Amino acid sequence: MSKEISVSGRLVFDDGKTRVTFNKGVTEIDSSGKQVVHHVQSIGHSADEALDKGDLTTLGWAMFYNRDATNYVTIHHGDDGTAVLKLKAGETVGPLRLGTDTPWAQANTAAVELEYLIIED
Repeated sequence: MSKEISVSGRLVFDDGKTRVTFNKGVTEIDSSGKQVVHHVQSIGHSADEALDKGDLTTLGWAMFYNRDATNYVTIHHGDDGTAVLKLKAGETVGPLRLGTDTPWAQANTAAVELEYLIIED
């Protein structure tokens, strides 16, 4: 089977004076991997935490959702603390292709629930 992954991308900015739309439609992608992880993980604020990626070793496409109503969460490459993504309360980011096989996360003030889907590359 081919074209196992379907990705759509659209971002709109509209402040009432200026409207900019970046829309690339749907892209279908072949995947050699067959495993996925869809998980909700409690992410604390006192230290970075490795994301539970199950048996996945080579990470590909991913999507993240911060289920918290108040606090933001950052996602890092490894446990070095350098944020590459920031999701404010209720925000979603992705789909995107991960550039690391060791994603970590940390909440800013109190624990948050981070929901994510990661597809093996």
